[in-house]
Amino acid sequence: GSVMVADNTTGWDMLQGGGKGVRGYVAQEALKSVAPRELAEKPAAKILQSSAKKSERANAEAAALDAEVQAASENSIALRGLKGYNFNAAIKVGPFDLPHPGGSGNLLENTSFTLTPGRRYALIGRNGRGKSTLLRNIAARRCGGLAEAVRTHYVAQDVKLSAGALDQTPAEVVLNADVERRVLLEEAQRLEGCTAVEDNERYKACLSQLDAIDAGTAAVRAKQLLVNLGFNEELLGRTMKALSG
Repeated sequence: GSVMVADNTTGWDMLQGGGKGVRGYVAQEALKSVAPRELAEKPAAKILQSSAKKSERANAEAAALDAEVQAASENSIALRGLKGYNFNAAIKVGPFDLPHPGGSGNLLENTSFTLTPGRRYALIGRNGRGKSTLLRNIAARRCGGLAEAVRTHYVAQDVKLSAGALDQTPAEVVLNADVERRVLLEEAQRLEGCTAVEDNERYKACLSQLDAIDAGTAAVRAKQLLVNLGFNEELLGRTMKALSG
């Protein structure tokens, strides 16, 4: 009886519910219990949305950085015969800041280092501390002081194949990974038949360098490398998108 009294009079008036009796009271209580959950879900949704945007920015930055690494590698090959540059001198890089790929401040600030020819260096640090990010930025020439003519070769941890590469055979992918060979062949083809003295000299230099790197046997060596890794003739004949794993 007391519940019904509260329901029908003061208790219900305080709730300002839309309905009468016990059913209306229970419905209002249910709505009150749902509201906090909805309020809690809204911040969670915002967090997920913010995380997705950060991930999208990080992926776009990674793609741009990969493109810069590739362009820098090709450019260094084109500048191989640059006159007046001493490739035996120490390389001084910096000072520079290394931004976090996700946009959360800097991984390094006001950093400098020197590389001496003939020495080997190891970059040591825990996972996620920016070792790969630093190497990629160096290869992309984002760290001031590294001359464009200095060749770098960055070996990525994860390889993302383009749509065109997925239609190639494993041997073709290996051949295209030889940036120096590809760039020299393209330049030699472009300069073939040129009559200008400077172009003719550059053409001869390209042919000489292609001979020096044994470009003529590159296809055979690429196939042998894959055979040594366990590729049989059937796998060598497949396209990359037809391979699993």
